[in-house]
Amino acid sequence: MNRVIDLLAKIPLFKDFTPDGLVRLSQYLRANRIPARSVLLEEGETADRLIIILHGRVGISRRTRQGLVYEAAGPGSVVGVLDVLEQAPATATVRAEEETIILSISRQDLHSFLKEHPHEALTLLGVLAGYLRQTGLVFDVTVPPAAPNTEKEAQDETPGNQKENGKMGDSPFYTKQHICPACDAQFPSLSVKSKYVRLTRTDSDFCPHYATVNPMFYEVLVCPHCGYAFTEEMPRLTDREKAILAAQLPEIRSSLSFSGERDFDLAVESFRLAIRCLEAIGAKKLLLGKFYLKTAWLYRMAGKEEEERRNLQKALAYLEQSYQTEQSADPALELNLIYLLGDLNLRLGNEGAAARWFSQILEHPKRTANPGILNRTRDRWYEIRQRRKEEGDA
Repeated sequence: MNRVIDLLAKIPLFKDFTPDGLVRLSQYLRANRIPARSVLLEEGETADRLIIILHGRVGISRRTRQGLVYEAAGPGSVVGVLDVLEQAPATATVRAEEETIILSISRQDLHSFLKEHPHEALTLLGVLAGYLRQTGLVFDVTVPPAAPNTEKEAQDETPGNQKENGKMGDSPFYTKQHICPACDAQFPSLSVKSKYVRLTRTDSDFCPHYATVNPMFYEVLVCPHCGYAFTEEMPRLTDREKAILAAQLPEIRSSLSFSGERDFDLAVESFRLAIRCLEAIGAKKLLLGKFYLKTAWLYRMAGKEEEERRNLQKALAYLEQSYQTEQSADPALELNLIYLLGDLNLRLGNEGAAARWFSQILEHPKRTANPGILNRTRDRWYEIRQRRKEEGDA
């Protein structure tokens, strides 16, 4: 409970609450683990809860007079504030872009809390008024997490400056123990504390960009005993796959150490090892495509365009094979895959192919199963039309 109270005290919306108010608010909160691609809030439906992002990332899409607006929200963001207070339909669709842990309070409980604590009610309204005045927004669903007040504070909080500033006790990492699925050995690996994960934007192919430490550098776990590279989200290995890895890992494994802090080269190498392991066991094309796509993201973040393009091409090839041979029964997942095929083709200069994939979504009988993807598709389709119009006018 103390951990939740400490978290609430750092969120701008609640930072001026009294200690008693924070304790009481924490008693109303409920924690939930939300699977990737799940909808937390649907535009037009009744907003029945206020949501605090504890870990992970959500995508928020809403329609304004200026057109479709999309943004991402990470740890510390509060979603659905005005809609809950107004008792109005949700003005945006909120979907988990990865597995996300949230804290939430129902509309009824929030109203009860505010009636019991008038000081907190006035404080909350004051913060909201200031935020709306600053942004010029009349309707908004997201209050962002706290940001450093000065450029110096921002520099002081970056992992690279912690040693110089004497903040050795406030490392952005913590050590987590893992069991290797291939050899059953236990080993430690670093993970990034959620408070240091600061998402700044998300590209059209879902590539995340971070302000400080990049959690993608630590996504792939590499067993120091047998060399198997994997992520916590990968399927469990079968006995046949374990036997294959036992025979091939001596040739696949790297002599590098992945247990400590990682730089760009180590991060890329960890993904390369994971891909080799997946290829060795004949993993699904969808999984291989995603790993090549994430490798391309790493190169994009580093400004290495040639390597990014090469990995995007491999990702596209595997994802196309997945679409042809690994049909999903979930229409939301199918639409997500079709969108990626369109987006990657567009990024690689295959405009005609991109248009055909995007058309599939716009004409799909279950296109409303994934509103976020439908909105993104309309944006990309508009880009293609504008580009063709400009080329025609030239």
